[in-house]
Amino acid sequence: MSKADRPFVAVIGGLSKLDTAKATAAKAVAHEIGAELAKADFGLVVYFSADDSLEPHVVSGYVPALAEGAGAIRVRIAEPYAGQVKFKEEATTRKELFDSDHFPGQDWEAPFYRSLAEEQGFKGERVDAVLLLGGANTTFIAGQIALARRLPTLAVNAFGGSAGRIWSQMAQASPGKHPAWGTRSAEDFVKQLKQECEEAATRRKEARRREQLLTNMIA
Repeated sequence: MSKADRPFVAVIGGLSKLDTAKATAAKAVAHEIGAELAKADFGLVVYFSADDSLEPHVVSGYVPALAEGAGAIRVRIAEPYAGQVKFKEEATTRKELFDSDHFPGQDWEAPFYRSLAEEQGFKGERVDAVLLLGGANTTFIAGQIALARRLPTLAVNAFGGSAGRIWSQMAQASPGKHPAWGTRSAEDFVKQLKQECEEAATRRKEARRREQLLTNMIA
């Protein structure tokens, strides 16, 4: 797959509401998902690097599983947190993977949600899919945006939180299409996410073709 065709998945969630045992298990699951995203040639979009955020644990699985020359990580930081968001892999193994930029202004919420809500979000970048695990209000709103946009979404329900609520909505809307976490391998879940991204890309291509045909007819 060319770099231009690589789908990017926004990594959104948090572990702060989990007890120690569940948080440890959630970090292991995040690491496993990160490795499978790397093998499937996804790029990542990440926002925070604190230990109680989902992102650093996905990144820790993603980076070592990448094939040579593969992978990309967009670090999109709210301006008030510029300089505070750092992943250990940036300073050690694969600094070239990371593309860091920050949303303008002091309000992080509006540009963060717009980056998910708009077809061409922050600086024209497209978010192709969403990964949700745990989390609270921000994760729930992000999940609602993803569902409204029909973005391919992997919501891990095993640890509850807002990701569990989003998974319940998805499972009820499409019975049998979104099995509970643990009933299949992480590899299978990521394969399904990749297939859904490819189907969405096909729909976008067809929409552009129809739009061009209409333009030509009008002309």
